Amino acid sequence: MLDLDTHDQILSLVSILSSQNRNVRLARATAYLNLAALIHESSKENLRGQLMNVVEKASRSESDLEIVYRLLIALGTALSVTKPTAEMKQTALKLVLQYQTLSTEKRIADALEDIRLIIA
Repeated sequence: MLDLDTHDQILSLVSILSSQNRNVRLARATAYLNLAALIHESSKENLRGQLMNVVEKASRSESDLEIVYRLLIALGTALSVTKPTAEMKQTALKLVLQYQTLSTEKRIADALEDIRLIIA
């Protein structure tokens, strides 16, 4: 199992990836999803807020449905480790509202609903 410092280093390295290339953005979203799963599995509570911040930053201008879906699943996974803080709930609600217009796609609508249930 990776130690806390390694998780932090990976998150920091992935978060600096910046590109308009869809494949790079997709890889970054996938890395966030995988890190969320690791954080969930290992209960690395102190990395959860950091992951949520970089997911929120990556989401600011994202409209590609596959990338949005992976970011939302990463967010929901990070939120579900333990009870989310008020700040985490606020960040999550902001993203739910941001992507509400994409909820015509079932899997995105389902992810948004799951996040709403977690932060309720």
